[in-house]
This record gives sequence, structure tokens and C-alpha cells, in this order.
Amino acid sequence: MAALAAETSLPPLPQLGAASPASQSHISPACPPHNRGLERALEEAAASGVLSLSARKLKEFPRTANNHDLADTVEADLSKNRLADVPSEVCHLVALETLNLYHNCIRSIPDSIIGLQALTCLNLRTSAVTRSCLSPGTSADCELCES
Repeated sequence: MAALAAETSLPPLPQLGAASPASQSHISPACPPHNRGLERALEEAAASGVLSLSARKLKEFPRTANNHDLADTVEADLSKNRLADVPSEVCHLVALETLNLYHNCIRSIPDSIIGLQALTCLNLRTSAVTRSCLSPGTSADCELCES
């Protein structure tokens, strides 16, 4: 019996958790599945001028935004995230007219927001920041939006 077992050897079983060659062809290491939507939103913003990153549990501005031309962005929606500060990257979007940061944990507004000369609406509703946080030099045309 022992001689028979040695002659008919079976191929080794694959390891548990190891991907088969067929399933490996569908894996894209460059863009994990949870980032595809984020990348798509950044691409759409570069094309349309509207950046929609609401409700994505962001704690910081996406680093991959540097790979996209967002210079003509006129509206940015970063609401319903976990941001503690106004992202400094947003202060470089010189064409920005509307900035929605409501339902975040924003504690202060950076002085660099003064560079957003086109900004007419800054929505910080349900954030920790108050109207008194706006610097005296902030554009007179900018208002804290209530809705």
C-alpha cells in the first residue's frame, strides 16, 4: 500500500488565504477599492469645478488631490467628515466661491483663508468654530452660511 501512495502523488493543496492566479488578475494594487470613489471625485472636480467629498470619514484632505488640477474649483463640499481643521490645501483653491465644512470638528479658521478672494459662502454649521473666529481681515463679502 505504501508503494502505491508514493506512485500516485497528488498536487499540493493551495494555502488558505492565498489568492489563485485567476483571482489575482482582478486585483489592482494601484487603486484599492475604497479609494476608487475618492479618485473619481477628484477627477470629476478637475473637470467640473465642483469638489464633492462629503460623508467620506476624512480626517485630512486627500494627498492624491495633488495629482489633479483643482485650480478652477468654485465649490468644495467637505461636509460630514471628521476634519478638525480647515485643510490648508483648500486655501490654495483661489477660484473657490463656496466652501461647505458643516458637520465636522473644525476648531479654528486659518489666516490663509484670506487668500480666497472669491469666497462668498463659508458653511461651518454644527462645527466647534464660532463667528468670532473669523479674522477681521477676512473678505467683507464672505459670510457664514446658515444652510
